[in-house]
Amino acid sequence: SQRMEARNKTKKLEDVKKFVDTHDTFLLDCDGVLWSGNSLIPGIREALEYLRGIGKKVVFVTNNSTKSRAQYLDKFKSLNIQASESEVISSSFAVAEYLSTSFTKEQFDKEKHKVFVVGQDGIKIELQKVGIQSIGGEDIKQNTHTNLSEFDSFKPDPSVRCVIVGFDGWLNYTKLSYAKFYLASPSTIFICTNRDSTFPSSGKFPMNELPGAGSIVSSVETAAGRKPINTGKPSVTLWKIIQREYNITDTSRVCVVGDRLDTDILFGIEGKLTSVLVLTGVTSAHTVFEDKENDIHPDWVLDSFAQFNLGGGH
Repeated sequence: SQRMEARNKTKKLEDVKKFVDTHDTFLLDCDGVLWSGNSLIPGIREALEYLRGIGKKVVFVTNNSTKSRAQYLDKFKSLNIQASESEVISSSFAVAEYLSTSFTKEQFDKEKHKVFVVGQDGIKIELQKVGIQSIGGEDIKQNTHTNLSEFDSFKPDPSVRCVIVGFDGWLNYTKLSYAKFYLASPSTIFICTNRDSTFPSSGKFPMNELPGAGSIVSSVETAAGRKPINTGKPSVTLWKIIQREYNITDTSRVCVVGDRLDTDILFGIEGKLTSVLVLTGVTSAHTVFEDKENDIHPDWVLDSFAQFNLGGGH
């Protein structure tokens, strides 16, 4: 069967030097690849230094929308990893980029239209950077309408022409209802930053996972009876944004490195890019090589991204 063939194509990456010679752009996931929670994975700094030193392009691609690119850089600084804002593609940046470049003035005019956000400040900051006004988000931290008759006094903003949904630690019924209201109009654009069902957390929760943005997106989707455009991994939409941002022409020399099959590796597959699964995050070698249920197959498997350091420096 095709699925067996696909599984058979996944190989342990032995010849790292050949791989590095044949790829110019490395699209890297962060959590589970560079760091785990708040600790750096050993050898990562050296690997990044080596790849940059031989002229490779490194891009950090994250489905985290709670931070802006600049805020996300603070995480790199705290772990003493060198990175610049232009190397970071956060899903908050991607969603703002997508909205500001993909629609006609009639569909969305930043001079007069606004976005209603179910999400956190990262999204609002990135929207502001491209000149787009937004409401909602962290401004609605409390469930203001506990008594349902209070919805009768809701004054909608007639300039809202887009609803963006991302991870929201303050999701509440008020916000969900407002999103449904705005999405009832077919001309309202509906976008989500990503659909990760969970994200890694500390050890208290089963599998060390908490509910991700996908669970929030699904509730808005169910309320509105509409499907959003996804601008995060694994969507081809995100790959197109990255391609344009870095002016990438030869896709055969681009690789995606990640620890999650349903986001990172599928992103590589959807974009027809080389995919490398590292085993420092949520996916085990057993899942890739043995699990009959898994049908997402990376091209290569590597123990750690640290193995890309061929310079031997420590």
